[in-house]
Amino acid sequence: MSPLTAAHAAGSFMTTHHAPRSRGSLFIGIDGGGTNCRARLVDAELRCLGEGLAGAANPYQNLEGTQTAILAATEQALTAAGFPLSARADVMVGAGLAGVNVPAVHRAMAQWQHPFSSFHITTDLEIACLGAHAGGDGAVMISGTGSSGCSIVAGQVTIVGAFGYPLADTGSGGWIGLRGLRAALRARERLGPPTSLTESVEQKLGVRGGAVVEALIDAGNDTFAQFAALVFDAADRGDSIAVAILREGASYLGELARRLLENAPPAISFLGGLSGRLTPWLDRDIAERLTLPKRSAMAGACYFARREFTPHDSGDAVRL
Repeated sequence: MSPLTAAHAAGSFMTTHHAPRSRGSLFIGIDGGGTNCRARLVDAELRCLGEGLAGAANPYQNLEGTQTAILAATEQALTAAGFPLSARADVMVGAGLAGVNVPAVHRAMAQWQHPFSSFHITTDLEIACLGAHAGGDGAVMISGTGSSGCSIVAGQVTIVGAFGYPLADTGSGGWIGLRGLRAALRARERLGPPTSLTESVEQKLGVRGGAVVEALIDAGNDTFAQFAALVFDAADRGDSIAVAILREGASYLGELARRLLENAPPAISFLGGLSGRLTPWLDRDIAERLTLPKRSAMAGACYFARREFTPHDSGDAVRL
């Protein structure tokens, strides 16, 4: 097992600064990513008491901004539930954050002097998996802007493929869109087989030929993902290049699913913005195993927050 996989398998870490007071058990689940940070305040039975929304919460990209977003979102959730800001000292927080699969980011977040009773951190993938299976064991594969997978079986968390663009993300929106753009440019230069993607890309951008490169000079994975729909549409029309791209992406996701299934999860779900369009491209043995997710990642964060709390925590601790 690699050091990174070992860190994944451990699942989470926790820092605690003081014991909870007597308001009863209050938990806040945090679902944080590169777009926004959502917070949900729940009681011990996971009944929603209030919610909050703030800016991006990816500590790999912006550590201080993530901490600010968490504070803002949790303050909104407490206010919505009728609690004063001082109630933060009574709340146990479980946060699923993009980027914390990187050990250095884990360590940086562990040093945060947060105002909560306790603060537990894991990846956004683990809370997605917990949500999909209502807090129980299971696995998820995800295809949105990026791609990845996660399984939780008997307390063992396994994360695969979460290395991000440009090292990974095969079968994701960013990967599919970028492959489509490359094929369109090669066809325009007669360096590759003709494809209807050339015309559809140029129409979307409003430019032709080399101007396509200029239009995309500062593009990142989010921008490339906006072109994935063109590849799906071209494949629906029978475009052989688009079909080959989707088959390759789906083949990778099938292998990712098989890797997760080696851990014998009781169920596996397919999540992310492209899951619906990609499911028909998966191998039948994988597609037939898929189950619908039961809950959201936000619910998964609340399961995580409640699961991680133990009344005997004291001092500062880090579990890796």
